[in-house]
Amino acid sequence: MTDELIDIYDENNVPLGITELKSEAHRDGLWHHTASIFVIDENGQILLQKRSKNMPSNGGKWNPSGAGYVEPGESERCAAKRELLEETGIDIPTDELGTPTVFSSRDTCPDGSIKAQFKYIYFVRRNVDLGELKLQRDEVDEVRFFHLKEFEEMISSDRGNLASVGRGFWELSCSKIKSMLNNTP
Repeated sequence: MTDELIDIYDENNVPLGITELKSEAHRDGLWHHTASIFVIDENGQILLQKRSKNMPSNGGKWNPSGAGYVEPGESERCAAKRELLEETGIDIPTDELGTPTVFSSRDTCPDGSIKAQFKYIYFVRRNVDLGELKLQRDEVDEVRFFHLKEFEEMISSDRGNLASVGRGFWELSCSKIKSMLNNTP
């Protein structure tokens, strides 16, 4: 996996007009953007991907349907679409993604790196045939649908089976999915 360039922001999410290598941004605790997308089917099940055990970060843990870093000059919406397509083969038109929820966090990782991130989270309703997905095998070991109750239990039990992106990220995402399923804002 290569070290990617990412745009840098201040703590108020204002672009600074500079790019840094992801490793340097994490070393120095510089703010940057990530994009995640949750696919929810007509039965209200949530598609999650299990990261490859070979991934240096969160290997073997469940992640949103698609997630990754926003490339320099790329919109968060396009990054979410790109990551979902790269990792699962699901192609969602960007105009179906709607308004993102933004979650910011500054977390110190076990290796001492600091992930200061504005996480742009998208939610989309889409039926998906798991047998037709084209997984990016170097990043994704498996995908599966979870019922809302099972997803809530994964978050509340905190057994370490979800990617370490901050409990608040998972709780906020679950709350937004529940609202979506109940058709409430």
